[in-house]
Amino acid sequence: MLNAPALADFAEIQRAQGYRRFVFDLAECRGLDSTFMGSIVGLVHALRRASAAAAHPNAATPEAPGRSEPEMLSPQEALALLKAQLARTSPDSRPPAAPGDASVVAVNVSRECRELLAILGVDRFIPILGTLEVPGLEMTILPEKEMSREQRRQMILQAHGDLVEMDQRNEARFGAFLKTLSSELAKAK
Repeated sequence: MLNAPALADFAEIQRAQGYRRFVFDLAECRGLDSTFMGSIVGLVHALRRASAAAAHPNAATPEAPGRSEPEMLSPQEALALLKAQLARTSPDSRPPAAPGDASVVAVNVSRECRELLAILGVDRFIPILGTLEVPGLEMTILPEKEMSREQRRQMILQAHGDLVEMDQRNEARFGAFLKTLSSELAKAK
């Protein structure tokens, strides 16, 4: 929850600059909360909306992304895709990805984090890879971001809404929480 706001800001800035491929190196990660996982899922939704808009610029943009199943890649396919992306882009002259070339993957995911991702179904939505050296990839450690209580509540609401949108089974986990949080935000206005 503390890292999710920095992730959202960073991802938005990078997307505005044309970047469409994100790799989460979780080698040092010992735990994930639902807000952070929802923020990663939100990034995938944003990339898909941008790809759809770029592919069909004159089409009406829906208010919310569709509930279609995510493109499923086996871990081997995702690893091959990531290696191919790394091979065709040098660290010094990495061009932004084409709109249809958007991807989010996680690498170096521990057994504990993989289990957490599986509980909410994120592992079926985002390719989760094992050990992978990524020497040509620019990594960024995100600083903690200050935000007001209301902003944090709004971010938590969005992240958990993205988890429910990704997998309707999460409605049972977060439905009451989302209603309560929405009600609190409405009263604060």
